[in-house]
Amino acid sequence: MSDLGRYGIPSFVPVKPTFSLFSIQSMKTFLLTASLFAASLTLSAQDNRAINRQTGNNNQQNFTQDGSQNNLLNEQAGDRNQTTYRQTGNQNQQTSIQTGNDNLARNRQNGNTNSAIFQQTGNQNSVSDVSLQFPEQSFTSFNFSFQSGTNNQATVTQNGEENKASFGQNGNQNQLTTTQNGTDNRFFVQQFRDNNSVDIDQDGVENQALLWQSGNRNQATITQAGDNNSVYTVSTELINQQGNDNLLDILQEGNDNQLMFLQKGDDNQLYIEQSGDNNRQTSTQIGNDNFARNRQGGNGNQATFTQTGNGNRIDDIPGFSGGAYFQAGTGNVKNVTQTGNDNTSAVAQAGEANTLTVNQTGNANLLYLGQAGNTNQAAMTQKGNGNDIRTGQNGNGNRMTVKQEGDENTLTFEGVVVVEGFGGNAVGQLGDNNVYELTQTGNGNFAQFSQVGNNNSIIGTQMP
Repeated sequence: MSDLGRYGIPSFVPVKPTFSLFSIQSMKTFLLTASLFAASLTLSAQDNRAINRQTGNNNQQNFTQDGSQNNLLNEQAGDRNQTTYRQTGNQNQQTSIQTGNDNLARNRQNGNTNSAIFQQTGNQNSVSDVSLQFPEQSFTSFNFSFQSGTNNQATVTQNGEENKASFGQNGNQNQLTTTQNGTDNRFFVQQFRDNNSVDIDQDGVENQALLWQSGNRNQATITQAGDNNSVYTVSTELINQQGNDNLLDILQEGNDNQLMFLQKGDDNQLYIEQSGDNNRQTSTQIGNDNFARNRQGGNGNQATFTQTGNGNRIDDIPGFSGGAYFQAGTGNVKNVTQTGNDNTSAVAQAGEANTLTVNQTGNANLLYLGQAGNTNQAAMTQKGNGNDIRTGQNGNGNRMTVKQEGDENTLTFEGVVVVEGFGGNAVGQLGDNNVYELTQTGNGNFAQFSQVGNNNSIIGTQMP
């Protein structure tokens, strides 16, 4: 994306730093010590503070302060470090500490009582524009970091080599805290409106995070440890947290994990944890008061959650044999789609190459489904209102297909099969290569079943 100005992000092109005279009007403090530096300074109005220390060769700095009681402290130790600042307004503060070589820090603040603190240790780190590359899309910011409004705060800490950071805050009382340790980690954050908060922690090599917040009182926490992990938006949307009072909490540990997410509405909550390698999660929440939580442990697992409507919930099964994870093992696939209001889906699976698909359309539908073993398949469809499915399967190669169309249909187990570690709950199929197919069409149907052993088959249809 070559032009972010159309999204309300101000553009500022810094003047190439050159040594020049500067003017000070009623400025109380100014200190500049350097070795082989270039500087361009403009300081005006009341009570400005400017302290800059440069130790090394070919360092450059260019800053402008307009307004009252602005503060700026910059320390550069090493060679070829660059800083560019601009503060316009009252009581703004800027602190930048760069230790190493070839580091770059740029920032613009426009408003009152804004604060920005950058600290970079290592070589070739930057707080400026950034480029991000994701499997489905790429993104480039051509505007360096800025703050516009009142009481915004940004703290960026980078340790290592070639880490990149870019952010923008446009509104009031927004907060950003980020830490990047390692090599070539990158993030881009934009916050619009008021009282939004972001906390990002990335450790490792080539981790990436892209987050846009538009609204009020949104919260996001992203933690990534390992290599080549990424968090970004779905391909159809640019802003991935839209609305008010949305909550996002993401933890990825391992390598090559990916999360795409979208929250669009108010009071949505998303909790995602991925541990292992090559795991994938896509979560979309459109509406209000939706809740989704998933933990994946292992390698090559995939999960897709889609919630459209209000009050929908995707959660775990308490006491499931996967332990702390709702999807544990290798090569498992879980897809859950909820369309309507107040639907609940609690799904979990453990083992290898299991597939679980859930579609809920309507209101107040309830589903509990668990799978343990290998190569099991489960497909559940609820279309209507007040439908209830509570079942599961344990073993290898089992297949279960259930369709409910209508209102207040029920499918449950007989309670004669108890699986250890499954919270004491009975499941519908225990053994290998069992098949269960049921279709309930109409209203008020009830089914109860269990199969124990191998190669069993039940096919049933209920139509009132």
